[in-house]
Amino acid sequence: MFMGLYEPLLSSLTRLELPYLICAGCSALIVGALLVVFVRNMFRRHPAGANYCVLGFLIGTTALIFPGFAPFFTELLYLMLAAIGFFLTTMMNRRTT
Repeated sequence: MFMGLYEPLLSSLTRLELPYLICAGCSALIVGALLVVFVRNMFRRHPAGANYCVLGFLIGTTALIFPGFAPFFTELLYLMLAAIGFFLTTMMNRRTT
């Protein structure tokens, strides 16, 4: 919903503008199918890294749940979680190889 498309999509939804909705729906289906193929391949080829990535997304989005964080603290938290996740992934991959 980036690039300023949120408002036009909502207005076309309320007005039931079918050409715009069909285009948006087909795009969502194509992106969804490509994402499913990508995630399936990642879990087949790199199961540990894919699991750590999902875990990182889950931990990273918890900061958005709590609205009391200041923007600077949230960005600092994201960087710290990314660094910790990278470090843990590197250490776990060294143990398996």
